[in-house]
Amino acid sequence: MFSPRILVVDDEMEGVKVWDLVPLPRGMDGGAQAIVVSSEESFGPVRRLQGAGIFYQAMKPVDMEELGSAVVCAFDKIARERMSRGESCPFLVSEKVPA
Repeated sequence: MFSPRILVVDDEMEGVKVWDLVPLPRGMDGGAQAIVVSSEESFGPVRRLQGAGIFYQAMKPVDMEELGSAVVCAFDKIARERMSRGESCPFLVSEKVPA
């Protein structure tokens, strides 16, 4: 079964609160990292996102270079965590993959 390693999600999905969605893949695999694309700046919702365990919050309008850096950092974090547990990291590649 496929288990997501990085979840990139927009906070404006109709009928879904992103802070309710973020813990789902983390529950399946504690190493999953969530990056939320958001326009939310008010303290309450941002605090709920942090409480849900997000890895990073990218603000709208999205800077694709910033988002790409966040994804690279999330993969690095996953790799460090897996290596510390003695696991291999088969999803890592040594060079950039064309989009």
